[in-house]
Amino acid sequence: MQGASLVSCIDLGRREIYFGDTYDDFIPLPESSHQDNLTLPSFIPGIAKGLRISLPQRPNAIYAISLSKIVGCGGNVVIDSLDVLREKLGLPFGARLALVGTAKDCILEALWKVSDTDHSWEKIARLGFDFVVGLSYSVWDEQPRLDQIRNQDRNLQIHDRFANLGVPSIPFLYPFDDSDYRAVFKWLGDRPDINKVAILAQYYKKPHQFRQLLRNMRAIQDGAKRPLEFVVVGAAKQNKIAALMNEFAATVITWKPFQAALHGLRTTENLHHPPGDILRLGMSREELVTHNIERYFGRCEELRQAGSKRRRLGKELPDGKNKVA
Repeated sequence: MQGASLVSCIDLGRREIYFGDTYDDFIPLPESSHQDNLTLPSFIPGIAKGLRISLPQRPNAIYAISLSKIVGCGGNVVIDSLDVLREKLGLPFGARLALVGTAKDCILEALWKVSDTDHSWEKIARLGFDFVVGLSYSVWDEQPRLDQIRNQDRNLQIHDRFANLGVPSIPFLYPFDDSDYRAVFKWLGDRPDINKVAILAQYYKKPHQFRQLLRNMRAIQDGAKRPLEFVVVGAAKQNKIAALMNEFAATVITWKPFQAALHGLRTTENLHHPPGDILRLGMSREELVTHNIERYFGRCEELRQAGSKRRRLGKELPDGKNKVA
């Protein structure tokens, strides 16, 4: 494959340019990723603009903002303070915010291009997010191998940049083949304080794809040689959340309850969104988003507690008698 957006495996000129672009800067190994004092709830709702909401009063609640809300199409950081961002998104003053590095590839690439001249990482660090969940440079099956490696390395580099700036940072992991897993395990081995990693789940929609996601997470957990907490971005259905919580220590981040409210859909106890409820119930969209987020808070916490109990009981059973699903 070749193209204007690809490094390519056969174009030596492009390979040389992008190799320098990616690896010329020396990034010191962080002394800490600042995760030790970071306690995450079972659910973190993603917030976008369009609704002015009254958030549920939960003492440990954190709200996720995607990178696209603070970076413009040209790659420049366009927000000067979190107070400005809260006002823009209709959030109350003082709401705790986490940055999730998801955005369209064009915005991610634009940010990378101007990051040195615009001092982008320093600007983001100064905003004061509670923590940053990596950046998500894409790793697709169809990409040339050099593009896959480069994007994985960029995601890990940006973790180190934020950690060196004192920002609690959770890296996105995208291993594709066996050599990628070996590289990730070595990278984690060099950073023994990392106990939380992020996984992007939104593209694992079909059952067989989600089963692959679970296999990927098992491989990461087994190879890390230490307990990990997973921050899973994009899982929204109850059966998927239950499967994650049953097997892993996990936090779910999803924009689904917010987006559902924006389209007039109510979240049920089982995290479904039947059509037409808003008309029958007479709820405003502002009331609906609070309702939906509260549903996810409650259900995800129930699923986390049930999963934790299952894993604990499974460890306590004698060898050969572990029947916990």
